[in-house]
Order: sequence, then structure tokens, then C-alpha cells
Amino acid sequence: MVYKGVINLVDEAKRAGTRHIIYMSSIGAGGAENFSTVFLNLFMNKTMKWKSLGEEYIRNSGIDFTIVRPGGLYGDPGTQGIKFDQGDKIIGSIPRGDVASVLVESVYNPDAINKTFEVINDESLPVDAWKDEFKNLKTGEYGKIQSGRLPFSYWGSMLILVLLIVLLIRRRRRRKRAA
Repeated sequence: MVYKGVINLVDEAKRAGTRHIIYMSSIGAGGAENFSTVFLNLFMNKTMKWKSLGEEYIRNSGIDFTIVRPGGLYGDPGTQGIKFDQGDKIIGSIPRGDVASVLVESVYNPDAINKTFEVINDESLPVDAWKDEFKNLKTGEYGKIQSGRLPFSYWGSMLILVLLIVLLIRRRRRRKRAA
């Protein structure tokens, strides 16, 4: 389980005197209510909830940290700019190589310390402009802790869908009786 692994990693890092943890999480761990996050929580053992709790454990560890939340991962790095955001408000994809570059830069850039942020590709941005984005990030800006429950808006949507299906079935039955 992701959460237990994070606990073990952080506890061992404390014992070893580690000064900075750099952790790759995922868009959606900060409370986003998009389809993929809901799907992962509903059908994949509350994956995003556990990622969220792991992030929180790191933030509360007393060790400096950088938590990077990439969008959907794919190949072919370096062809587009990289967009940074906070609060789990964006969705998109990014090459694995670009995420690796952000993680490596986080090791050396003091503006990355104690920050949690999302990264995706953005074709409107210059390819190398992203290195300056660390200084624009805020500490304490990470969204909310995932509950792992289905958001109310999804329950409402499902209820409306079920009602529409019931109405369509009734309408068909009435037409068959009238014919």
C-alpha cells in the first residue's frame, strides 16, 4: 500500500537525518473531483485518498519536502512547456522525462522547498521557461485531504441519470400499450 510505504520511507529518512524529501504523487491527491480521481477512489481501493494521506504525512514530518503531482504520464519529453499550478485545479498530461527534470531541479532549487504543486504540459509555454516557476509557488497551498468518498455532485448526477432512465422506460411501456 502506498501510504504504508510513505510512512516507512519518512520514518527511515528521519532516522538517517535526511534534510529534504522529494516525492512524486499525482494530480488528484489534493482533492480534485474529476472523473479519474473519483474512479481511482471508487474502484481502485481509494488510491487518491491514500496518496493524499501520504502527502500529509510527509508535510507533517518536520523534514523539508517537495511534492510534485504530475498529470497523466506518457513518453517523448521536451517538446512543450511545463505548466505549474497549486491546489489541484488543473488536469492534463506530461511526459515522464519532463517530470524527471522537475524532480531533479527540485533537488537543487531552494524555491522548491516545502512546496506541493501540479505539473502538466502546455504547448503555449516555452519549453525551458518552467525553471523560474518554483519561486511563484506558495507554501501551504496543496488543496484538501482526499476523503475517498464519492463527491455529492456525483451522487446527484447519478440520481438524475437513474430518474431519466426510469422515465424513458415508462414512456416506452406506455407507447407499447397504446399501440
